Amino acid sequence: MGSQRTASTQSGLVRALLGGAAGGLALNVVNTGMTFLTTAVLARVLGVSGYGVFAFVVALGLVLAVPAVLGFDRLSTRDVAAYVARSSWDSLRGLVLSANLAVVLTSSIVALGAAVWAILSVNDQVLLRGLMIGLLAIPLMAVGRVGQGVLIGLHRVVSAQVPDLAIRPTLLLAIVLGVLMLGPGQIDSTMAVFLHVLTVAAATGVTLALLRRSWPSEASGIAARYETRSWFKSSLSLTLLSGITVLNAQSGTVLAGVLRGPEDAGLFSVAARGAALIAFGLGAVNAALQPTVARLWALGRQD
Repeated sequence: MGSQRTASTQSGLVRALLGGAAGGLALNVVNTGMTFLTTAVLARVLGVSGYGVFAFVVALGLVLAVPAVLGFDRLSTRDVAAYVARSSWDSLRGLVLSANLAVVLTSSIVALGAAVWAILSVNDQVLLRGLMIGLLAIPLMAVGRVGQGVLIGLHRVVSAQVPDLAIRPTLLLAIVLGVLMLGPGQIDSTMAVFLHVLTVAAATGVTLALLRRSWPSEASGIAARYETRSWFKSSLSLTLLSGITVLNAQSGTVLAGVLRGPEDAGLFSVAARGAALIAFGLGAVNAALQPTVARLWALGRQD
């Protein structure tokens, strides 16, 4: 009887992993397609210089979002899955409250610091306007990533990735095409950055709505338990892991913009998108594995 239960559990885990990986892969296909089309449209409409401003601002925001999130996205995935497995609902509530408060504060500080740097250092007024608008996306991305991490920890692996991988790029392309239908010259680099921030806000809103629907009833209306020291200690090490991934993808665009200007940043960004296809399915597999591994570890099942 026990062996049958174990076999059934293992079969369920395999199905969950395969389903999560397949769903994540499909979302990555959608994301890649929509992003490629948006890049092609914006590069043609904005030109080399205008698209360079857009690419630099977006890449800088993604890089700065790493210290803004403080690793709480990955920590949330790991610890939420463990708390659910152990029915530690008070700790689950405390972690989510602490993570959101921390990232709101840190992301606001990071965005403000970057804005001060831009005002003091950037002479190009077009680039400066783009930066002032684009930096607003940092707190939005930070909150959205924590929400995504919590959803993955709750084993909502596919739905957690839908806002960022499907809704955001599809919405951006749809809005860009809609604005262009109003007539040529309707979109410049500043408008493109604004639309980027708008779609990030929309994706974050959808993420929070999904989290509200998926939130365990057991974790509502109870006193929160805080393990602040342990959480922050773990989050700092996880920040390094997140930083390596993002820097590998975006640092080239940022450095090209800082050292050579927006035009070179735009050209590098287009080339880098092609190279990113090499690790196409890695994100899908990782997202499916993380909550399952954390749950099994919390239950002491390392076999």
